[in-house]
Amino acid sequence: MTDEAPQSTLTAELQPEVKPGLTRNNKLRLSYLAIGSGWLAEAMATVATLYANNSLSMILWHIVACTITTLGLCLFVSTQTPLMGQARRIAPVYFSLCFLVPYAVIGLAVATLFGFLCPRVKTLQPLQLIKIPSLPFKPLEVDTGLSFTNGGMYDVLRHSDDIDKRRTAVMATTRMKDKVAVPLLKLAMRDPVDDVRLLAYSIKDKIESRINMTIRDQQLLLAEPDKVDPADVHRVLAFSYWEMIYLELVEGDLRNFILAEAIKHAELCLETKADSAVNILIGRAELTRGNLDDAATALRQAVTNGARPASVASYLAEISYLRADFVAVPAALRLVPQQFKRIPSVRRLCEKWAVA
Repeated sequence: MTDEAPQSTLTAELQPEVKPGLTRNNKLRLSYLAIGSGWLAEAMATVATLYANNSLSMILWHIVACTITTLGLCLFVSTQTPLMGQARRIAPVYFSLCFLVPYAVIGLAVATLFGFLCPRVKTLQPLQLIKIPSLPFKPLEVDTGLSFTNGGMYDVLRHSDDIDKRRTAVMATTRMKDKVAVPLLKLAMRDPVDDVRLLAYSIKDKIESRINMTIRDQQLLLAEPDKVDPADVHRVLAFSYWEMIYLELVEGDLRNFILAEAIKHAELCLETKADSAVNILIGRAELTRGNLDDAATALRQAVTNGARPASVASYLAEISYLRADFVAVPAALRLVPQQFKRIPSVRRLCEKWAVA
């Protein structure tokens, strides 16, 4: 019982709704009947009127017959022609024309039926189909990798006479790390062709603008200490200033100022929280300035704050070498991770100091 109720409901929903009124076929039959009977009555009334000396009854019978014929023709036009919507709007005009003009209904009916039963033959448009021609070459495959190696790009920028190759080499720097791209851009900025030189300036300026925008945003946050943690802001500022030094984007007195700003913000960050990464940054910055003792102190403090000894081993080795403490250099190089020893320059350095 439970299963039959939904099925009956579904069957009722799927059944089409039957609208009351005449269907199109019934209207067609009714219009044919009205037209035929109206013509017959009109013909009989016309003959009777001619022989009855135009009596009033025959004239009224003729008017009734003409009305029936006109209504049947209007019903046919408004329901069976292709332009049914437009035919319904002009039906009153059609009825008036057929009814008021004597015997006009005959000509209109013949014309309407002829147009409906004998539609106009559509002429074929002169269309010429052309097959897609096969191309004489295949599309070039897009390579997502770099088109040059680092050494190859240096050679192209220095020695190639092809301007397009040099321009392509400059564009390839946009898919490189900034540390690798900036020296290539500096080399391209000395290119004799304006297009290559200006393109290199534009890409380098984009890198500088990104860093400067970060510094400006963080300086604005320092004015609202209640909304942010000042230590986090100083940390971002320190690394942003150091990035400009690391990428060698500044030189001369500006470089010394940026370096001092990086150390200042790093020290302000360490006043409230311990951060081994910030300690390493101070160590590298002091090493860049030539303050070996301060650099060694900051790097050892980084290890105390949780940094892995391997992460500071290369800097401690450089400090020992600059101090002429050649005994401590191999000991520091042994802590360098194996993945870094695969780098050709690091591998040659370890081999020179007999470090496996």
